[in-house]
Amino acid sequence: MKISLIHASYRSPKQSREVRDYWFRMASDATSVEHCLAFEFNDHETRKGYAIPEGIEKGKSVDLLTNFITTPEMPGVSAVANWNAAASISNGELLLIIADDLIPEKDWDASILRLLSHCDLTEPSIFKFTDFRCSESYTYPYGDIYLPRHPMVNRAFIREKNYLFNPNFEGVGADDDLLIEGISKGIIWDFRSIRFHHSIGEVLDDMNAPSCGCVGNESSGIKTNSQIAIHQKKIDIKSTLIKNHTKGDLLRYRLACIPQLVSKIRAIDQVGLGFGEKIKFRSLLQLLIAASLHKARGHVSNWVRAVPKLTLWENK
Repeated sequence: MKISLIHASYRSPKQSREVRDYWFRMASDATSVEHCLAFEFNDHETRKGYAIPEGIEKGKSVDLLTNFITTPEMPGVSAVANWNAAASISNGELLLIIADDLIPEKDWDASILRLLSHCDLTEPSIFKFTDFRCSESYTYPYGDIYLPRHPMVNRAFIREKNYLFNPNFEGVGADDDLLIEGISKGIIWDFRSIRFHHSIGEVLDDMNAPSCGCVGNESSGIKTNSQIAIHQKKIDIKSTLIKNHTKGDLLRYRLACIPQLVSKIRAIDQVGLGFGEKIKFRSLLQLLIAASLHKARGHVSNWVRAVPKLTLWENK
């Protein structure tokens, strides 16, 4: 089964290609992995990194390891536009979203395929990995929240949506929107047993060794051009999400993004939600509320009415 790495890059003369090579090197079967890259047409630095001549809009890199496509220059950097463009030239049954600051662990592809044996790939699906920034791991003592920062989707998802991330977003907010869709349709799967290493600053050092921020792999903490550009221009995320989704879905989404509550649910023995199982957010909602209240009193519907008192738009 082919996995397409969907890679958005920005002004990366070196790190983008090194990250690509690392994904290939860590794969158990690199022949079943393809690399699909998108960058802005006038991004001369990324062109240099892959030895792509100026003026060419679409094609293959000189080493034939990358399929690339360019996007029009925009006032602000749109990682979403680049990810969607890269997805449009992919051929894999699975599309895994990566960036210049994300690397996998060894045999990541084999780990994915093992968990996929539990899934029906004829249905649109979103797959959530552990992908918080490594230097912030202390925030997640019982595991990552459910926000799909760098998820994987299947081909059935692309056929239904005709895009990967909602094009109404540029970068910030697109993963929030995807999580809400996964909640509302019940199509998100828990693959958090698979860890991707996510950095602040460059994720590989000068020796191509991880510098993600984990203990022993210290990060510079200096944001890259891409990280700065993507996060400096933000649309009104709150109003856009409210307009596009129901109050019930927004509520479940916010609960699924509060580390304290997610930590509690992971600590409850009766949760029964194992890695590689479909995330059932209605029962998750009930368990989160039960965990926060500590005692079960009355019917679940009584707890639900009290939930809107929570602050829905606190910072993640």
